[in-house]
Order: sequence, then C-alpha cells, then structure tokens
Amino acid sequence: MPCTPTVPSMRLVPLADVDLDVLFAAQHRTQLADGDPFPVQRSELDELAAEPHFDASLDGVVAMDGDRIVGWARVFHEPSGERLERAFLSGGTVPENRGEGIGSALLEWQVVRGTERLGRYDHDLPRYLRTFEYTDHHG
Repeated sequence: MPCTPTVPSMRLVPLADVDLDVLFAAQHRTQLADGDPFPVQRSELDELAAEPHFDASLDGVVAMDGDRIVGWARVFHEPSGERLERAFLSGGTVPENRGEGIGSALLEWQVVRGTERLGRYDHDLPRYLRTFEYTDHHG
C-alpha cells in the first residue's frame, strides 16, 4: 500500500530539475542539525551528478512543498557482475517536516527505483538494497 505523506502539496521532482546549491543547503543544514559526523560537501553533489552510473533524471528525487525542499532521495548502483549487485539508498527529510510521512514516501520510491535498477540483469547473482542510519547523533 503506497504511503501518503501528510503534506498534501508535496510533490517529487527529479534531481536533474533542482538547483544543487539549494539542495546542498537543505541537506547540509539537516545533517548539521542531526549531528551527522560526515555532513555532505557541496563538491560531492557535483561528483554524483557526473557519475556515469547515476542518472539525475531517474535515480534521484527531491520532495518539494511549494518551492521549499522538504526531503531528498537517491539510488546509486554501480554494476558489479561479480559476487553480488548492490544499490545504495540515501536521503533525508528536513527536521521541521519529520513525522509527516515524507521519509516513508521517499523510501518507498527508493525501493521501487532500486528494484528496477537491480532487475536489469539476466545473471543470477544476489541483489541487495542497502541503506544506513547514524544512531548516535548527539554523543
């Protein structure tokens, strides 16, 4: 059953259609508020956009409420062809909009997109969706 965020005006926009400086500001502010030990650097977004195994029009979305970013999600998969295939899921929700179903909707999108990416192969290697969470934000 699809998750319905409680932000009725929320829409998912392809990452390719978003100003990376605005995304960086939202993501960096969120990570600093969470005490993330490895906050994203602006250059990392440029590197991701240039990555040959990442299509910003298909593999990343930004959750928008009007003209404001309230969350983001990315799926990254570099084909292996050996041992296993993994797609890495990353994303977040700005602190002031947590608990509104945005993160759940983004994760649902990631599972669908990651499964699509991993389903492209005709080999029988194991396939995994991977994500992580920092649980000790505040020491």
